[in-house]
Amino acid sequence: REAKGAIITIEGFIRENTDSPHTPLALYLIGRLSEKIGFSPEAAASYDKLISKYPDKPYSLNAFMGKVRIAYLADKFKEANDLLSKVQGINDDGVMLALASTYERIGDVDKALDIIKMGKGKTWILEGKDSRSIYLPSLAEAFIAKGDFNAAKEIYENIQKFYPEKDVLLY
Repeated sequence: REAKGAIITIEGFIRENTDSPHTPLALYLIGRLSEKIGFSPEAAASYDKLISKYPDKPYSLNAFMGKVRIAYLADKFKEANDLLSKVQGINDDGVMLALASTYERIGDVDKALDIIKMGKGKTWILEGKDSRSIYLPSLAEAFIAKGDFNAAKEIYENIQKFYPEKDVLLY
């Protein structure tokens, strides 16, 4: 209920302040709030508006990754992969982590692990609590598929450490 009220307030701000430098942030917030309450189509629409109207502004990459997250969580891994291929050259931990996980989900374990190795080693997978945690279990599965059980165990232990509310089976 509070999120819906916040969305209405932010939409009002955008209508009344069409040229505001805060509009990109406002669109991003509408997207995130919509995601949080399960309104994925509305979130995607807000992200699309941000990306198309303000492609070079802060929060555009975040909006793009929001679209990837929506596709990924809906088990639309090919769509997530297609979206990620557009930003693959961006050296951003979130992009790389989502791309690696999506490759694992569509069955290209070697590409997933190559991206992990290309990043800051495995450490950027394990750097604390954030929304990227949705990708961690499938990356652990990629390591298991390649027989690197220690790496998988390290990921699962860190999920337990940073996300104690999740039930995790340690291998």
